Amino acid sequence: MQNNKSTKLKNKVTYRWGENPRTLYNLQHDVIKVQLVDAPSWDRLLHYIPEFVEATWLDTPPASLLLTKDERETIVLDALAGKCLPTALETIRLTFLVSGLDLIDVTHLIRHRTLSFAAQCSGDRDLRMDNAVVKPSIMCNDVFFERYQKIVEDAKQLYVDMVDSKQVPLLDARTILPRCLSNFYFVSGNIKDIMAFIRTRKDEAIQPESDNLLAMRMWETIAHHWPKILDVVDMDFGGTDHFYVKTAKGPYNSRVYMPKQANAAADLQPEDCMYQKTRDKFPGGMVYEVRKLLIVNELNKLKGENNGNRSTEE
Repeated sequence: MQNNKSTKLKNKVTYRWGENPRTLYNLQHDVIKVQLVDAPSWDRLLHYIPEFVEATWLDTPPASLLLTKDERETIVLDALAGKCLPTALETIRLTFLVSGLDLIDVTHLIRHRTLSFAAQCSGDRDLRMDNAVVKPSIMCNDVFFERYQKIVEDAKQLYVDMVDSKQVPLLDARTILPRCLSNFYFVSGNIKDIMAFIRTRKDEAIQPESDNLLAMRMWETIAHHWPKILDVVDMDFGGTDHFYVKTAKGPYNSRVYMPKQANAAADLQPEDCMYQKTRDKFPGGMVYEVRKLLIVNELNKLKGENNGNRSTEE
């Protein structure tokens, strides 16, 4: 006999009817975080990458090549260094959880279409409790920061009023919210595409500081997982921004800042640029520089420890 008694369905949306909005304002450079959720171990790479690389020259499918561990490591490192076809790298998948992004950062992230994403959605959640991330140049200016907070709070209050009225759905009310609210994303891709993302977003002349920090922290996370990658791949954080230098005098470069010393080859004059100073000379500019130095020092420490361990083994 059919049971016609209805079962109440559980909704994944957390209702916040009548709750007042709340916003914490965080210095973005301190809350951009990267966590490595999943990646193969170094031993896993040693297990199959050599066969994948060497398949071109084999007469029959190999069960396993008769290679020493050192020979296997050499082949894996050669693949990571780009010394063979990149197809082997396309088999190595990593998944990250990144957080502390504003909506501008999100748009930059998802332009990398070879990566896969799982998004914190804005239409299936009540956003009245979401926090804001603030750029150093804004947070260090009391007048602008006060006005900034007022606009955020006024926008969130209007959002809450519309949602609580039950006359405007969440999906419509969210359009009033500012782009500075914090987001997290899961990001997954192969190591070839992840390294391409890092090399693009580390550019200090074209990309914003938040992109630079996301790229550096992603690489730092990879280096902690596979320290040996630092022997063959140098991301040169803070070094020459080659794309910028190559395009600086052409029609396809915005030339926002005066070139930093490492980009002196761009050979620009102050009148060529939107601002007649380098990025680090803006108020709050040293906040980024200090955090970059900490990451670079950590990478150098990891590389030194890896070289020390290798010397001990030899």
